Amino acid sequence: MSQLTYRDDKTIAVWVKDKLDQENEIDFEKYTAIGVETDKHKLIAGLVFHDFRRKQRTISITMAATNPMWATHKNLKDLLGYPFLQLNVFKIWIATRFENKHALKTFKHIGFTQEAVLAHQFGPKKHCVMQRMLKNDYLKKYGDKDEKFST
Repeated sequence: MSQLTYRDDKTIAVWVKDKLDQENEIDFEKYTAIGVETDKHKLIAGLVFHDFRRKQRTISITMAATNPMWATHKNLKDLLGYPFLQLNVFKIWIATRFENKHALKTFKHIGFTQEAVLAHQFGPKKHCVMQRMLKNDYLKKYGDKDEKFST
């Protein structure tokens, strides 16, 4: 059993950074972090929402997990509901190392769609796959059937 946790943002963000590839320099400035923990309060996943652009209605997510039990339908609906329903973003985007096939498969399963491959985005010969989820994608996969897409 897992549940969302809203501990202080910094604790979750540091946990996420510690789990990621150490070569990636990640400096979160303004961000919100939400974790997923076991019933024994052990953090097993964290999402950091950053680079929020209010006028463009976009936000980026950086995430890490140590246990697949975090990715329940309810947890995903609630985690992704934060940017789509509370912040009213139109698009969430995520940047992943091209070589990280497990993460790319996970994000596709969650509902992200590949948009582009950016050559050398993470340094020489370290390519990036950009993926996105639009609000309509979220509503189709996680929202109520009666909810309509609005711009």
